[in-house]
Amino acid sequence: LFCALVLMGAFVFYRLPPSDTTVNKEKWQQAIQTLESRLSDAHFPDDGYGDRLSTRHTPDSWTTAQVLAGVLSAGVSLKDGNLKRSFQYLIKHQEDGGWSRLETPKTPSTEVTSWVGLAGLLSLHRPDIWGTSQEEAKRMVQDVYKEVTRRQTKTGGWSTFQNFDASQSLNVGAYASVMALVF
Repeated sequence: LFCALVLMGAFVFYRLPPSDTTVNKEKWQQAIQTLESRLSDAHFPDDGYGDRLSTRHTPDSWTTAQVLAGVLSAGVSLKDGNLKRSFQYLIKHQEDGGWSRLETPKTPSTEVTSWVGLAGLLSLHRPDIWGTSQEEAKRMVQDVYKEVTRRQTKTGGWSTFQNFDASQSLNVGAYASVMALVF
């Protein structure tokens, strides 16, 4: 996750117009290559990403989607087809109602589902991930859209979980709302 966020930051900073100090593009390229290598090494055998510092030592949809969004935002590629396999991991772990942070218990959330949608949107222009047919990616993004729009409350915000009373503004989560809007 940290590497993905750094990649997203590097992408934004790298594309900003230089101020009065010149950006050393060679150093940025080296930093991105180092992060690419670390992300490839952090890929779990069953094709997702996860928190290796936790006691679970298993991949999860949230971390996988965040890494994919960061890598695709930065415009970098990972070796050995990790991007494609990571998207296959996400497709395999889709539940009724979206995606969950943990693979058990399965409680899909707006935040994770929105991250998956963002990664899917960013992947649509990448034939190295989907080949000539992007139907899986389009279907995934459409599923996210349907699920996220179902969770919007009458007050305009978004609920984290699908089982909520839309008339209650107490069910609105700030992070859920931000991620729904980012998607």
